[in-house]
Amino acid sequence: MVDPTKFSANPLRTLSPAPSAATDNPEKTETSSGDAQPAGATPQTATTAKLAARAIKRKSANYSTTPFWMGMGLSIGWVAVVAFVMMQSGTAHTFLGVPLSNWAVGISAIISPMAMIWMITAYLQRAADVQSVTEPLRRQLAMITGESGAAEVRIRRFNQAIKEQLELLRSTKNLNDGDLMVIMQRVNEHKQELENFEQQSLYHVNEIQDVIRRSMQHIDQLMEDKFAMLRILDNKLVQSGDDMSRQTEGMRDQITVLLQDIESNALLVASTVERAMQDSKKLSDTARSQETSLLSAAETASTTLSELSGKIDTN
Repeated sequence: MVDPTKFSANPLRTLSPAPSAATDNPEKTETSSGDAQPAGATPQTATTAKLAARAIKRKSANYSTTPFWMGMGLSIGWVAVVAFVMMQSGTAHTFLGVPLSNWAVGISAIISPMAMIWMITAYLQRAADVQSVTEPLRRQLAMITGESGAAEVRIRRFNQAIKEQLELLRSTKNLNDGDLMVIMQRVNEHKQELENFEQQSLYHVNEIQDVIRRSMQHIDQLMEDKFAMLRILDNKLVQSGDDMSRQTEGMRDQITVLLQDIESNALLVASTVERAMQDSKKLSDTARSQETSLLSAAETASTTLSELSGKIDTN
C-alpha cells in the first residue's frame, strides 16, 4: 500500500481537540482536570497538580530579542545621563582640568560606535534566528510546490479520493447493506487505483533510473574516450618533443662542425694571405734591386758613351 502522508500536502484531520482550544480556555482545562481527580486526592495535591499543569502550559520565554532591547535601553539611559550632566554642570565643574560636559561628549563619542555595533549584531543575530527557523518550512514548501504538473494532478486526485472516503464514512450511519457494498466496492476501486498509481510510480522511477544509468554509462564512455585521446595526444607531444630535441641536438652538432670548419678555413686563409704578403714583399725587393742594377748599368753605359764620344772628338 501507498503511504498517504507521502502524497498529500494536507495531513488528515482527526477528531482530537486542537491545542489552541486548551490554551485559550485554561480555566475550563483546569476545571476538567480538577473534576478528573481521584476521590482520595487532598486539596494540597490538587493545588500542586494545578500549578504543575500551569507550569507545563506556560510558554517558554523567547530571549532572542533581549540583546537588541538591552542595547536600546542602555543607549537611551546613557543619552539621558549625558543630557542631565550637560544641563547640571557648567564650565565651573571640571575633572582633570576638563569640563564635565566635554567628558560626557567624548565618552559618548567613544561608546556610540560600540553601541551601534552591538545593536546591529543583535539585529543580525535575530535575522539569523528567524532564517534558521523558517528554513525548514521553506524547504518543505519548496518540496510541496516544486513537483511537476502530473504529480500535482495525482496528488489532487488522491486528496479527492480521501475526501470521498471520509464523506462515505460519515454517512455510514444511515446506510444499508447495499450501500455498504457500494462503499466497499468504491474503496476497493480506490485501493486498486492507488496500487496502479504505485506501480506507475515505480515504473517511472525505474525508467528514470535506467535513463540515468544509461546517461552515466554514456558519460563514462565519453570520458574514457576523451582520456584515451588525451593520452594519445600526450604521447604524440612527448614524441614530438623528443624529435625536436634530437633535431636540435643534430643542428647544434652541425653548426658546431661548420663553425670549426669556418675557423680552420679562416686560419688557412690568414696563413695564405700572410704568405702572399711575404711573396709580394720579396717581389718588391727583387724589383727594387733589379731597378737599382739597371740604373747603375745605365749610368755606366752613359759614362762609357760619354768617354767614347770624347775620344772620338779628340781624334
